[in-house]
Amino acid sequence: MFKKLIIIGIIVLLLCSCSSIIGYYFSNKTDDTENTNDTNDTNDANDTNDTNDTNDTNDTNDTNDTNETNDTNDTNDTNDTNDTNETTQEIKSKNLKLTLSNNRIIQFNELEVHDKNGNKINLSEPVLSSLFNNDFQAKYGIDGNYSNLVHSQGSGEIGDLQEFTAKLPEDVSFESIGKVILYGRTSCCQTRLNNSKLVISNDDGFEKILGGDLGEWTANTIAKTWTPETDDWIEKTKETEGFSLFY
Repeated sequence: MFKKLIIIGIIVLLLCSCSSIIGYYFSNKTDDTENTNDTNDTNDANDTNDTNDTNDTNDTNDTNDTNETNDTNDTNDTNDTNDTNETTQEIKSKNLKLTLSNNRIIQFNELEVHDKNGNKINLSEPVLSSLFNNDFQAKYGIDGNYSNLVHSQGSGEIGDLQEFTAKLPEDVSFESIGKVILYGRTSCCQTRLNNSKLVISNDDGFEKILGGDLGEWTANTIAKTWTPETDDWIEKTKETEGFSLFY
């Protein structure tokens, strides 16, 4: 009986030892697994960092793209500036016209335009807002004949706007004009041109009032001349010219 108890005790000790060994084995396995997982987590973190680095590179490329876009915009701005300079350097003709206006009656002998070399520039398509009669037609204002007269109908009342218009040739620019001369009627009624305005304009919106207005006219006034250098009207009188050209 005693021997049986000893044998049973030995068996129990062996079983306990085996359990400890097995527990230790699986415990190490768990640690290895956790270490492996930790390593994988570290690798994942590194991969994430690598991805972030790639994104940073893409951000840099986006910045470069933005810079290229800005460079393109700068180029476009420069082109726009050049276009503006070309526009301001020369006001092209394209229906460039002269309009003489008065708030009573228009009456004059001749309207002349000269280039900077003194050559006369031929005007065309004269139009008068109203006609006194056929003896005073609009065409007489640009025909080179100083003995006939342009005369609008008008009412003679202040505020009754009258206009005479003529066009310049297509190849003429505003900058090429050197002189404009308006010859007034000398036989009578010179004051009807008082404070008249002569405007040069085109269909693109350009408009320039030459010299502000033509000022006062007297019985001695033969003509008034505008030049771009003075942007003013200079009077010619019977005394300064020594003769009368007109009807």
